Amino acid sequence: MANWLPSILTSQAQERPQIPSIPPATALQLQRQKQIDSLLQYNFNVMEIAKSTDYRIVVASNNATSFQLNIYLSPQFPDDKPKLTLFPPCRHPWVNEQMMVTGCPSINGFMVHSSLGLAVQQVVREFQERPPQPYQQSHQSQTLTDIPRSYSSNYAPPPVSENNVQIPRPINTSDNETPYTQPTLFKSNTYTKPEIQTRFPKLRSYSTSELQNLQSNDEAINKFIQNLDEVQKVKEDQERILKDCAEIARLNLTKAPELEARRQKLIEMYINRDEYQKKLDIAFEKQREYLQHYSVDAIYTNLRVATAEADEKSEDLAEKFLDSKVGIDVFLQQFMDLRKTSHSRRVKMERIMQEHGL
Repeated sequence: MANWLPSILTSQAQERPQIPSIPPATALQLQRQKQIDSLLQYNFNVMEIAKSTDYRIVVASNNATSFQLNIYLSPQFPDDKPKLTLFPPCRHPWVNEQMMVTGCPSINGFMVHSSLGLAVQQVVREFQERPPQPYQQSHQSQTLTDIPRSYSSNYAPPPVSENNVQIPRPINTSDNETPYTQPTLFKSNTYTKPEIQTRFPKLRSYSTSELQNLQSNDEAINKFIQNLDEVQKVKEDQERILKDCAEIARLNLTKAPELEARRQKLIEMYINRDEYQKKLDIAFEKQREYLQHYSVDAIYTNLRVATAEADEKSEDLAEKFLDSKVGIDVFLQQFMDLRKTSHSRRVKMERIMQEHGL
């Protein structure tokens, strides 16, 4: 029974499909890391509470008061805005009752290509120049319970001991599948040996000749030992263990067709995974092109060129009007439209410069 198991494991290991390598980081992951790098670049004393998720900055204001600025990055960041909370509870125009920073323009208008480091730097400078006013102690204890745990870096789940890790049980995927029942002997994963007695009351009933025969005769000693209750229990347990092992072996053999079918299904899933990976790479390449085309730098450059063109057209129209080549009505209508377009584009340029530090 012990010879067929290594051969089956060896054959399955040889036929096992080659697991593909870990795919490279996606464009969103690269952009997330770029934002985190900017956070560390533009700000001092940044502490990482949870890797790539929670960060903390101690803000020292002008009135010698210190605050903790907690920065939470959701799994969808930078598509989602960062969540900033302040501790301890205080009053400030940029902070709501849940101690979340809601008044910073850079945070409210945060986009994928915004700079997290510059946005947080703006919040830090605001709190340094205009320090928040702490609440009274009674209000602090009441407000602390209102802070969402998912947005606060002060909250951490209780540690889990390695000895208390609970392994999830397998789930049956087939309705016709018979659930596996573990043998009673192995449910505790331990075998309790019977207690070996140091005294044998049965020997008191033996005569002197029988005791001498027992001492000098090895067969008599072996027979006496074999007839002990403890030895008999060990034999019964041994037979029961062999029976349970044979039952488990037969059950494993009945699972072989199902295991082979699932192995083939896993191979097909790996093949489909490769096809999906190719499609995903193509989609990421298109996304990369779109991101380059619609990046902040590209939009800013196009706005600057378009603004210069609108200014040039308005100046040409003004020269034509001065040379009496254009009527007053046409001049007023076209000139107002051109100047309105130019000013609108210039306002957008200034907003981009303010939010992204260009």
